Amino acid sequence: MRRHCAIGQQIIKPISEKDWEILKTHTRKGENLLHVRSSPLLMLAARIAQTHHEKCDGSGYPLGLEGEDIPLEGRIVAVADVFDALSSARPYKKAFSRQRCFDILEEGRGKHFDAKVLDAFLKQSQKIIDTQLMLMDDEANLVGCDFAADAT
Repeated sequence: MRRHCAIGQQIIKPISEKDWEILKTHTRKGENLLHVRSSPLLMLAARIAQTHHEKCDGSGYPLGLEGEDIPLEGRIVAVADVFDALSSARPYKKAFSRQRCFDILEEGRGKHFDAKVLDAFLKQSQKIIDTQLMLMDDEANLVGCDFAADAT
């Protein structure tokens, strides 16, 4: 939440003529994509938005889907979303330790999370941690070391 000002500044910063031409091309492509209702990318994004709060035991929302009735992409994002929420500092909470995050995910096995998806996530845990650390370094460069240090 606190970094949106710095991110906004990065977005608004003047760009070169070359980058402007590239940006205009991407904008036109994006506009064309949005007018195609059968876009695989938008269909994927819609399924994720609709299903990433569903739980394998059927207690999730908004549809109360259960098990493999939840699209795979929703089951994948459910694990990633909870891990991100637990492991990230927020204005209202400190980040949990990585081990506590993994323990909470394990506690949700078969209830909240698809066991196979959770296994795949945990198998890649070192890469996930490395990516988090890399992004934290990027955040420190963007918003300053004091805030990023609070997130560890």
